[in-house]
Amino acid sequence: MKKLLSIFFIILFFSCSKKNENNLPRLLVPEKENVVEVNSREMLQNRSPLIALNFLNDKAILKNIDGVFQCNNYKTYNGLAEKVIKNRYDLKIIIDTSYSFTSKGIAFKNLLYSVNDSILSDSINKPFYKNKLPFSRISTLENKSVAAYPVLFFNNSTKKIPLGTSDLKIEIIQEAKDIDGKWKPIEFFYGDGMCFQPLNLLLEPMHYTATTIIKYKGSFKTKIRVKYFDNKNTYYSNEICGTINRSQFNQVYLLDFYRDSHNGSYPRYYEGFKKSIFLNN
Repeated sequence: MKKLLSIFFIILFFSCSKKNENNLPRLLVPEKENVVEVNSREMLQNRSPLIALNFLNDKAILKNIDGVFQCNNYKTYNGLAEKVIKNRYDLKIIIDTSYSFTSKGIAFKNLLYSVNDSILSDSINKPFYKNKLPFSRISTLENKSVAAYPVLFFNNSTKKIPLGTSDLKIEIIQEAKDIDGKWKPIEFFYGDGMCFQPLNLLLEPMHYTATTIIKYKGSFKTKIRVKYFDNKNTYYSNEICGTINRSQFNQVYLLDFYRDSHNGSYPRYYEGFKKSIFLNN
């Protein structure tokens, strides 16, 4: 009995010591087998789900519904006029790399909006259609466990902050430094729209809300950060070391993506579209 107690306290000591390295709450998920490690050759659409809302300490993420984590007891309010968001909030964004993490709810391939399986099979030899799925098959991706990083949003103020929407999505992308030392997007954000009135979520004072991002693998060592846009202000996370493929900087297929997501229409507003998906407007 004494031996078991000793082992317990040793484990507790080391777990607490490790956590004190950054004093951040952890997202606890069950261990998974057959974890997908994403080694993408192209820029991906970011579909990061919000996975835990308004918490202070370690948070167990146990349930999921159709690949998307279940979040209960989150507070919403019905719409916020854009003019209300005029000052920067005291919001901190932290990518936590201190422990191993996996996530569901991530679509780790680009999706097509206007084609079905038969059209896709006929077009598979065209470069744009390679390694993509119709939007209707998104659940085949979101049900898989993916190597990821947790991203924490911390409200370091005494006021509530609007953050995310009721479909549990948030407008973020990953950026990386290229060989010229400039930050460039390696993802783009494209909202799919909702069939119901969106409700904005609230981040309570001195609380955390968490999302998740893909932990990319590749041959190019670089620095990576998260970019967040609240329709008025731009925020950046801490910088982390990581690896990607330099082809993820390429924007070669974005015009094809625009046409696909707009039913083949002439790209009259393409430049504005690019500003939007890179969170620049």
